[in-house]
Amino acid sequence: KYIIHLENASNYSRSSIYKKMKFNTFIAEKGSDYKPKKVVLNDGNASDASSYNTVLDNIDVRKNQFFQLVTMQNHLPWGKDNPAELNGHGEGYTDIENTILSRYSRDLKDTDDMTADFLGELSKINKNITVVFYGDHLPGLYPEKTFTDDPESKYETDYFIWSNFETEKLNYPVITSSNFPALLLKETNSKVSPYY
Repeated sequence: KYIIHLENASNYSRSSIYKKMKFNTFIAEKGSDYKPKKVVLNDGNASDASSYNTVLDNIDVRKNQFFQLVTMQNHLPWGKDNPAELNGHGEGYTDIENTILSRYSRDLKDTDDMTADFLGELSKINKNITVVFYGDHLPGLYPEKTFTDDPESKYETDYFIWSNFETEKLNYPVITSSNFPALLLKETNSKVSPYY
């Protein structure tokens, strides 16, 4: 079992918590015995590509492995001015709110591109691989008025489950993160115990 968090291992007591959870390897930039090979920054944080490459560097086709990856690329600051033609606009947003939304959208574009490259690399590996991808929270850039019509939407983020082998395509518009293990088992045609 691997934890990859290209930040400080002591954030939120991750180092001690992961030890209690019996994770074998915690790869972090600081506070860990295991370091990534290379970290490239994107908007001041470790890029998603750096995080993904750390996973790729540690995949062993001879073993069953579990990776928990916590990325940091799209945390503050959001300062991207390019591509200038990519802009976000919220109804009723101020100029400053729209500027921040545009900069964040550019970071998301980078994530989309880097994630597509990562999945492309995973698809070449001769080993069954499944990725559960989700955001643990929305960024704090949205003004409260964004959620007036649907207050619960402030707690929703996008997700997908991807495999490099043939699976049935399922569509669940909303699912709680606590249900990911059961959905993952279903998606991979694994045995689902009564617990799940």
